Amino acid sequence: MDRIRTWVLLLAFASLGAGQPVPTPGSDPGVKPEVPAKAKPPGGDWEVLFTDNSTLKVALLDEQLQLQTPHGDLSIPVKDIRKIEFGVRLSPGEQRTFDAALAAIGSKEAKVREEGKAQLKTLGGKIAPFLKSALRKADAESRPHLEMVYEAVAGDREARKNAPRDTDTITTDESQFSGRIAATQLRIWTFQFGELKLRITDARTLQSGGISAADDKLELVEPANFYQLFQTHMGKTVRIQVTGSNLGTVWGTGTYTADSNIGVAAVHAGSLKNGDTKIIKIKITRDPGGYVSSAANGIQSNPYGQYPTGAYEILSK
Repeated sequence: MDRIRTWVLLLAFASLGAGQPVPTPGSDPGVKPEVPAKAKPPGGDWEVLFTDNSTLKVALLDEQLQLQTPHGDLSIPVKDIRKIEFGVRLSPGEQRTFDAALAAIGSKEAKVREEGKAQLKTLGGKIAPFLKSALRKADAESRPHLEMVYEAVAGDREARKNAPRDTDTITTDESQFSGRIAATQLRIWTFQFGELKLRITDARTLQSGGISAADDKLELVEPANFYQLFQTHMGKTVRIQVTGSNLGTVWGTGTYTADSNIGVAAVHAGSLKNGDTKIIKIKITRDPGGYVSSAANGIQSNPYGQYPTGAYEILSK
């Protein structure tokens, strides 16, 4: 009987402790163990501009991007990339239509050729770069028919300047590379939906630091040509890639003299932190007649009177 009572008591104590954490030696059983914080996805803050002009904030999870170029394949670290402009791509269905139509144009039957030309035209201007490539390989019989379709979908000479490209452009702090990204999808993480696959066919631009459809249409100028803007771009708003700095002199607040260090001005205006690099918006303006000093974000700007060369306003915040 005593043995039975002992087993009952042991089972009762075991059930009371079931599911409870077992304290490690030397630890306080009354203190709950810390749960490690979930690491933030790598890749930084990016914004995708889709082909329908919608945008989405994401983190880019890929560590490297493979870019196929005429001079060989490049492996570019994502941490060095500031912007990716995607060339046009055809969906699987569009590619099948395109291939079938090209084959039809090579037919000896006039009716089949006309059907092929009509199919190509339904795909619109996005096929212009692929038609251009097909024209280089076409035989003498097919070439006139392809040229007719190309003229129909690509438009006049002015329109062809803005025709979509079939190459991707990757911009880093120091260089710009053109080619074709090998992947068809990129790994992204979103606050709303977690990890997703971004189909490159759906994207127009992917930029570190954020973009908008309107900003993406602004001219992107070279930092080396900054001072020339006051002769060529007066009154215009442009984009320029800038690295924030706390070394240099600025005159003004919000609006700065043309010779103010733009990296320091961007930090003073709150557009950048010291050492960060991104593309910002500025407007080239005429001299307002005077500039006020202020202290902001660790930068002290200086006052100044008239500066005939001109001024610039920092619009990005």
